[in-house]
Amino acid sequence: MIVAIEILVIVVLVAIVLTLVIDEGRKRAHERHLVTIKTYWDGINRRRAVRHNTTLDVLYTVNHTVNQVISHKNSRARDISTHGIGLVLSEKLPRRTMLSLLIKLDKQGDSIRAKAAVMWCKESLEDEQGSPLRLFYTGLKFIHFADERQERRLFDYIRSLEQDSSNVSVVH
Repeated sequence: MIVAIEILVIVVLVAIVLTLVIDEGRKRAHERHLVTIKTYWDGINRRRAVRHNTTLDVLYTVNHTVNQVISHKNSRARDISTHGIGLVLSEKLPRRTMLSLLIKLDKQGDSIRAKAAVMWCKESLEDEQGSPLRLFYTGLKFIHFADERQERRLFDYIRSLEQDSSNVSVVH
């Protein structure tokens, strides 16, 4: 009888310890989740690469089927990074829509061809230079470039933007 009581006490103690371990694991997981939420809402940039403010002319087409006529639409870039570009569009595009881009880096007409996917799209609350159209800020993620040379040219352009921003001195 005493052995049965001792075994029962050991089983109860093991159950208590196991409950404490499981509860501690859940508490730590919840705390990690709260830290993630806090960094999100504190405005820390979640992008993998810094976007640089720029104004570039961009022609785009929503990827088409074989029987459709290709019509390029004009747009303007707000910002750019090595991973994506932010455009101002006159149409709202659904997430994951594939676009073909022609990004004009300079006035000589030399352009970069790229494919990109819509990551987000939201209506512009600001009046874009008095435009009577509804405008949408659209974030795109680069999927691939026409060739490596064009990708390098884009990266060189972004590097020049980084150097220009680091050379700007702040006057108080």
